[in-house]
Amino acid sequence: MYVCVAVTLGFLAITEPVFADPSPSPACHVCHRLGNGRYQTDTINCDQVQHFLATHPGSCAGPCPCQITGVQNP
Repeated sequence: MYVCVAVTLGFLAITEPVFADPSPSPACHVCHRLGNGRYQTDTINCDQVQHFLATHPGSCAGPCPCQITGVQNP
């Protein structure tokens, strides 16, 4: 019985990476300006950063606090 369990666990350990997602989406930080004037760092998919900044005025790319640069979101 122990041999069967050991063989099964060994098989699952070998085949588990086959079931994993081969290309996980990269995650990026954004500094989200909340309605109360405070900020919080959120993690979102990197391909969604531009849309997030376009729909959240006062937010910026990267972790909080927002750095004052020429690419700051107005």
